[in-house]
Amino acid sequence: MQMSDIAAGEYAKIARLQETCGIQTWTPAELKIFLSQNDNFIVVAKKGKSVIGFAQTQWTPDAAELLSIAVDPSNRGQGVGQKLMRYVLERVSSISTEVFLQTAESNRSAQKLFERCGFQKCGQRPRYYGAETAYEYVFRAKR
Repeated sequence: MQMSDIAAGEYAKIARLQETCGIQTWTPAELKIFLSQNDNFIVVAKKGKSVIGFAQTQWTPDAAELLSIAVDPSNRGQGVGQKLMRYVLERVSSISTEVFLQTAESNRSAQKLFERCGFQKCGQRPRYYGAETAYEYVFRAKR
């Protein structure tokens, strides 16, 4: 498995993976605009030429925010999500000591992943996902 920044030809693959995973879908044009702002980035995990996962991160004034992370269902349980998270955390560590994210209350597998990677629950947002509560997590790097 390889980790790298997304290439322009992979925008449509990310949009399809988002749809497969049932998360917010960004069009290739929206991904291009997202990547042109600040130092936003998308990291992809690949097996050969196949994109099997991604993590989408944006910068806020004082921290990084993980907007989305997903792994193709046929590749889950193989450490892909954890490798993506470690790659993102290493990438942002030179600029920020904090990374924030939100996840649905019902998404237990994501919560376990984030906690294994050193994130701590720091709050919640009632009805953030329609009727469902979102848990907020923060990662604070030790310096």
